[in-house]
Amino acid sequence: MMRPIRGFYVVKILMFLYCLCMNGFVFIVVLLYYLSSSRILDAEEIRNILYIPEEFKGFISFLLDMWFGSTVILYNSIWISFIGYYSFVCHFMKLILNEFASYSQMLIKKREYQAILEVYHKITQVMIFADNFLSFSALANLIGVMTSLFWAVYSLVFFTNGDYLSYLRYLHGVVHVLTFLLMIMLPATAANVAAKVAKGIVLTLPGSFPEEYKKLKMYVQKNFKHQELEFTLWKIYTIDKSLLISEIGTVITYGILVGTLGTVQNSLDNNVKSFNAGNNHNCTCTY
Repeated sequence: MMRPIRGFYVVKILMFLYCLCMNGFVFIVVLLYYLSSSRILDAEEIRNILYIPEEFKGFISFLLDMWFGSTVILYNSIWISFIGYYSFVCHFMKLILNEFASYSQMLIKKREYQAILEVYHKITQVMIFADNFLSFSALANLIGVMTSLFWAVYSLVFFTNGDYLSYLRYLHGVVHVLTFLLMIMLPATAANVAAKVAKGIVLTLPGSFPEEYKKLKMYVQKNFKHQELEFTLWKIYTIDKSLLISEIGTVITYGILVGTLGTVQNSLDNNVKSFNAGNNHNCTCTY
């Protein structure tokens, strides 16, 4: 039997702190919106819309406030629940695989290869089931997080309008969403690294038992050599550090492109306005 996994109670405390901190993040984001000038500007835009009756404008502003708060709370509730669950599943799998790696060394000295293969087989079943169950949801949540990260960074650069609270809200949003991204990627990457180490131990197991080399070699190659033991994004991408760097690079690249297009569009609009103003002035002088 494997020893009880160390750090279990520490992880339980971390789970509680995670839920507390992330819900606190959501509360602060909503509060900063209601205190910032963005809410006032949104209300002014509604009041300036001519085709909305005056008696409904206050109600629409109220609906906008409710929509913002409920949307932020809804999306973050989904992310907090799933990403927290996914992160801790990956973390526990890493703990189990690391414990297996140290446990197998002890069993090799005791010449008990059957126990190593039995435990490893059970671990592979659990990890494969977890990836089959969670890989699509992980991809869907990652796409949502990446989209939100892009929008938060873009808003931080272009939509703060010199307002300190708006700047703080968007910066808070960037940190919040980036935390979600790292909580998906880093634990899964660590679990995949631990899985490679565990698989390497099993694949080299025949060399530790020369008297059973032929039988062990055939068994290991048949059952484990071509087995994919890793956390993936819907079986499309294997989660690793290079994928995390690629994702961050994609956000930065598209952010620069969209920001450049927005700057060019604003310049064109200003040129058109200046041209129209010049034409109106010339027409006035002619008359």
